[in-house]
Amino acid sequence: MEALAFFQSPPESIARYVGCQEAPFSIVADPDQEVYRAYGVQSAWAGFFKGSPRLGQLISAARAGFLPGKMEGSTALIPADFLIGPDLVVQRTYYGRDIGDHLPLEELDAWLGPRTA
Repeated sequence: MEALAFFQSPPESIARYVGCQEAPFSIVADPDQEVYRAYGVQSAWAGFFKGSPRLGQLISAARAGFLPGKMEGSTALIPADFLIGPDLVVQRTYYGRDIGDHLPLEELDAWLGPRTA
């Protein structure tokens, strides 16, 4: 299994803010949001404000050393997760309801289960 994360920041910013944390997955710069548009990932201020109850999680992450750094691109970009099979076909899409909403880890574990046995 391979994981990819796309950020709406240029490569220099990713290297400065994310690269120093040694992410266990590949990170792709998409400052022009070409991949975001191709997969229908959108910005929504309603989703940004709907995510405000997650402020405690943000504070906990910052205390653990995971600081957001410079904000680039759309502040209200809503996350989306895609599970892509070995045949490169998208098998599951998850479009977040707010800025902190991702595919539940239990669902990812269930999807990976048969592949790692």
